[in-house]
Amino acid sequence: MSTTASSNTDVLVVGAGPAGLTTALGLARAGIKVRIIDIKAQGVALGHADGVMPRTVEILQSYGVGDELLRKGHRAYCFSNYNYDPTTGGVKKWGLYAGSNTRELVFNAVRPSGPPYIQANITRNFYG
Repeated sequence: MSTTASSNTDVLVVGAGPAGLTTALGLARAGIKVRIIDIKAQGVALGHADGVMPRTVEILQSYGVGDELLRKGHRAYCFSNYNYDPTTGGVKKWGLYAGSNTRELVFNAVRPSGPPYIQANITRNFYG
């Protein structure tokens, strides 16, 4: 007698953030049976890695979910990072980064109600 549980899943995707959901969406559209698991029982109220790079936007557009992202996102043509500086005890500019020549970086709109729309948009397209 076998103690191995049977499964109807070809690929298990761990993590229901933008990367995991996009991976699952691509696999599902290719006819692969996907199951998504995440450490959190429910989605997050606010995003964590809110920036989407230009190439990611192109990939999301190829899946049919990028246009809404471009309409609703905050576009940034460059951004700066700041880090704690232990030598001064203050904050120091860490870097200035420019977007691509053809595309801009897109950031989640922080809304008090509802999940971050990057995940919500991918999820809507995944489940139909």
